[in-house]
Amino acid sequence: MLLCTLVVGYRLLDWGAAWLWLGTTRLIGPHELDVWQVISHGVTLLFGSPFQDSSTGILIEPLRVCFLAAVLETAFSLSKDARTGEAVDRSR
Repeated sequence: MLLCTLVVGYRLLDWGAAWLWLGTTRLIGPHELDVWQVISHGVTLLFGSPFQDSSTGILIEPLRVCFLAAVLETAFSLSKDARTGEAVDRSR
């Protein structure tokens, strides 16, 4: 279940980054081609490219790292609880 959460979460972050890129470009609106080349590099720097891996975006990559850290922390805490034989109430 945790592995499926990791895979689906990574794909959702990529999907969200692509939609953020497209939404930002729609919000900016039409401009000349020379201006758009400069603007697209700035938007790609923030969100990554919607046509490639979004891991180059400086706003998206930290989210991916934090998500991976949260999944790994959960996995390690579950394995630690299983090793010690303690039943932990996670509803709190």
